[in-house]
Amino acid sequence: MKKRLPFIITIILLLLALFAREWIENRQKSALKMELIPFEQNLGDWKGADLKLDADVVEMLNPDQILFRRYQNPSGGSVDLYGVFYGSQGADRTMHSPLNCYPGTGWEIVEKSKVLLQGPGDDKKDLVVQKLILRKGLAKRLLYYWYYAGGKTASNQYMNKALTLYGALMHGRTDGGLVTVSTIQDDAGLNQEYLEKDFVPTLLEYLSKQPVSR
Repeated sequence: MKKRLPFIITIILLLLALFAREWIENRQKSALKMELIPFEQNLGDWKGADLKLDADVVEMLNPDQILFRRYQNPSGGSVDLYGVFYGSQGADRTMHSPLNCYPGTGWEIVEKSKVLLQGPGDDKKDLVVQKLILRKGLAKRLLYYWYYAGGKTASNQYMNKALTLYGALMHGRTDGGLVTVSTIQDDAGLNQEYLEKDFVPTLLEYLSKQPVSR
């Protein structure tokens, strides 16, 4: 019996995996498709202009919605907003972490940390976002990023995957997204970070009213 125990456990795990997959697929069929986010060209005092997207990247990600836009405030400061969203995700349709994407295109991650921001809504709960300082040759970039998974906010890729699995099992939802806000840094270093801290609350307030966060 002891010799057969690993085999029995393997069969049980396979059956559970098949059951979970069938359960998720059936729940997804009955779930509503996530609506596209009607990103405004202007967000508060910030005026946006679309930037060119790499066609190969769009084809690889295969998202339901993708956005790459530069927003500028009345003082002339600017931030770059990138967002990729999925109504449903699968093995070949999912977002890629900036921790992998940027090094893959030649950017070096100089520093990684977390930033606590005031969340949207009446309760104003704090929101944790990831912060990266990147370098490529003489160019430097400061980037904030976070995820959405099944209507909830995730601060990192591991929480994102856990929430996506939970949403799939409990609600038949595998929708989600990745949002990054970044600035190019000058020789003075991090003096542009205030622009992101000014822009992100406006963006969060807008996204809190969209399907991806409900």
